Amino acid sequence: MRKLLIRFCLAFFINNLCGVPGVLGSPVPLLSRLPLLSSDSAYTVTRDWEQALTQAVVTTTFSPADPSRLFVAELPGRILTLSGPERTNVSVFLDLTDRVSNVGEHGLCSMTFHPGYATNGQFFVFYSHQASGSPDVYNRLSRFRVDPSDPNRALPDSEEPMISQLHREPVHNAGDLHFGPDGYLYVSLGDEGYSHFSENAGRWDINYFSGILRIDVDHRLGNLPPSPHPSVHPGTYLVPQDNPFLNRTNYVIGTDDLQINIQPEDIIGEFWAIGMRNPWRMSFDPESGDLYANDVGVASREEVNVVARGGHHGWFFKEGTKPWPFFVPATGLIDPIHEYEHTLGRVAITASLFYRGTRYPELDGSYLFADLTGQIYAMRRLQDGRHGTPELIAYSPFIVSMSLDPVDGSILIGGAGISRLTRLATEAPPLPPVLSETSLFSSIRRLIPAPGLVAYEVNQAFWSDHAIKRRWFGLPKGSGRVTFHDNEPWEAPAGTVWVKHFDFAMSDVDPTVRRRLETRVMMRTTNGVYGATYRWNSEQTDADLVAAAGAEEDLVIATASGSRTQRWRYPSRTECLACHTPLGGHALSFNSAQLNRPDKEGRNQIVALQEAGYFHGNPEIRPNLLPVHPALDDESASVESRVRSYLEVNCSQCHQPGGPSRSPWTAQRAVPLGLARIVGEPAVHQIDEGAIKIIDPNRLPTSILYRRVAEFGPLHMPPLGTFVTNTQAVALLARWVTNDLPRRPVYSVWAKEYFTEEYEPFGAPGFDPDEDGDSNLHEFLVGTQPLSYTDRWRVRLAPAIDGGGATMTFTRKANRWFEIETSDSMAGPWQRLDDPANRPWLGSADIPVTIRVPEEPEARFIRVRVTEP
Repeated sequence: MRKLLIRFCLAFFINNLCGVPGVLGSPVPLLSRLPLLSSDSAYTVTRDWEQALTQAVVTTTFSPADPSRLFVAELPGRILTLSGPERTNVSVFLDLTDRVSNVGEHGLCSMTFHPGYATNGQFFVFYSHQASGSPDVYNRLSRFRVDPSDPNRALPDSEEPMISQLHREPVHNAGDLHFGPDGYLYVSLGDEGYSHFSENAGRWDINYFSGILRIDVDHRLGNLPPSPHPSVHPGTYLVPQDNPFLNRTNYVIGTDDLQINIQPEDIIGEFWAIGMRNPWRMSFDPESGDLYANDVGVASREEVNVVARGGHHGWFFKEGTKPWPFFVPATGLIDPIHEYEHTLGRVAITASLFYRGTRYPELDGSYLFADLTGQIYAMRRLQDGRHGTPELIAYSPFIVSMSLDPVDGSILIGGAGISRLTRLATEAPPLPPVLSETSLFSSIRRLIPAPGLVAYEVNQAFWSDHAIKRRWFGLPKGSGRVTFHDNEPWEAPAGTVWVKHFDFAMSDVDPTVRRRLETRVMMRTTNGVYGATYRWNSEQTDADLVAAAGAEEDLVIATASGSRTQRWRYPSRTECLACHTPLGGHALSFNSAQLNRPDKEGRNQIVALQEAGYFHGNPEIRPNLLPVHPALDDESASVESRVRSYLEVNCSQCHQPGGPSRSPWTAQRAVPLGLARIVGEPAVHQIDEGAIKIIDPNRLPTSILYRRVAEFGPLHMPPLGTFVTNTQAVALLARWVTNDLPRRPVYSVWAKEYFTEEYEPFGAPGFDPDEDGDSNLHEFLVGTQPLSYTDRWRVRLAPAIDGGGATMTFTRKANRWFEIETSDSMAGPWQRLDDPANRPWLGSADIPVTIRVPEEPEARFIRVRVTEP
């Protein structure tokens, strides 16, 4: 963050006035009949090794030499080993961060141990290799060895590269590694990304992309050397002689000959199967030996495949079973055994594990897979080889891998650290079948909340297709208080209930004609939340519990010329979890920036909650210094601040460091725009070949963030089950992209306007070439000229007219943070002045500000910090 300390000292006396705190009460407990546990699953997910693991975990595995030691591969490039009785002894086994590219999906993709590791010390790593000083990134498969004298340390210099394939986009690396029952190493490969899949997909004669490899790392007798290729490191492995593509010189799929002749010397015989887009994770069935692989889709389908020897699994002729609108072979393409669309909040299939074991007897013989957003499914393999319907068994946000712990047979889940699948000791009671039986309302007909259910309002509401919403929360009896944070989500105890009610205007002519649609409830549990929806009956006398899968309805709305129909979605319980993530604080609007506003009586909501005793530890609440989200239509706030608040409210539950998103940008408003990786950054997902940037200034068609909000389809965001465009948000985003961003001041451009090439060194941010006491950075931030001694941004101090203290007057520049801080020493500590004019606010125009500074008996120092958002 660019910061400026406007240096001046003001000494004066201030009367020390201490505010008298309000008398704290005790919150009224809410006595609801909602169960503390969700009745939708017999499993929960518990986090292990919370402190030791802070990076994205792509692989958890165990060495054949010592199954009690856990090895953890992190995306940025480290492999850790966890040992000891509780696996609390953490050490770095191998650090490849100096040779790993960690942009987008690039990184350390996976690792696996040689079956003979106990004697040969070999293990294998697939990672995105980038040599120092080179812009090129390669998908690299390498062999490493452990230090013979230290089982907790690998030898970085023992690397033996085997395949180094140039990879031109930071997506679709795949890179999973497994030794099969036959002792050969299987390697999954992505298609290189959006701009190159058409040249890579389904080919076994060009490059190492878009399929599964099967290679011999032990140089068995009778196997063959690979064909010469720039990506192959000769002599490092052989090709099994029974690999299926070794003699295929014509490109035939089913009955269709694609008239592509392949030269024998160009055959990449390492391929075991082709036609995959991004087979991120795969798993062998220990009993049948079948290989299962998850393939990440484009815009509509995610798929599970049983990998067929020599098979073509469809890409890019099909996405799942959905053919593209061009030539598709009539036969010869292998369809997935299961596919799902981007509904219920799901975005990408990730983790893979075929489970055989006794710890979870009801899952024995089931294939487990997960979506990146956290939904875990089990699909049973039937006796005849077919597969049953997948069942949702648990939820844990941001899942990328799964493995089996050989010590106790439990299932480990990698992603944001490591979690463990745990069977619930007791079965949760069912949810009340109707809203009236929840005890949330003392009068259902009049919708009067029960004692302890506290109403609140938010500064910026989620879009709900024009619905009118009301909100409440309640704390359970004897379960503590809410933990307050200035800038982070508030923490509520287990048993806290949030309620959101939806009314809908059924007439465009008379908006007073309303209907109760639904009432949603969310329960804070010991390890997360669950949600449920109650749908109001036609008599409007009560609401029925909606099935776990959700429901939809067509609403008929009266118009001046007749009527129109609008679709309405009652969300499934998994859809609730897709947004109500731990990173978002579970209850997304339960934070200072949303509740920092007056209630209906004009009192600040947060202050009222504090005085009623709802906060743990009696924190000091100073609303003037707390963040606040401006409303989308508040023209006194800058366009940028409203956009950044919209993104934080609607997107930060996924889009922030450690969140369940493959795109690297962050929606957190506190992160400066220049560091948020929003503007000019390449998009991970693409709608078409044109939308290649997250935000492309002055170009809406190539700004995918804008298009995903403005356009409907599988990639529409936020994933709220909406059917009506949020025109206000779309217009604001368009205004930001096409008008504000192209004109947003940039320091480097500003400096070039004043400092020609000859005088470029004088344009450094810390320089003061006109010797007026203000650095170049300060002059840039406040809009003054860096080469004019007389052009200065000034702060004026004057005695207060009514006596006592002083007033400070200055111009608050548009779209700049201004903070006035005081201290009794230049060395600090500094504290922000509690004044309404000193609130964190980004204005849309330059405005004069006058702040009253009270007297104190001691001399004080005052400074003003100006920063760029």
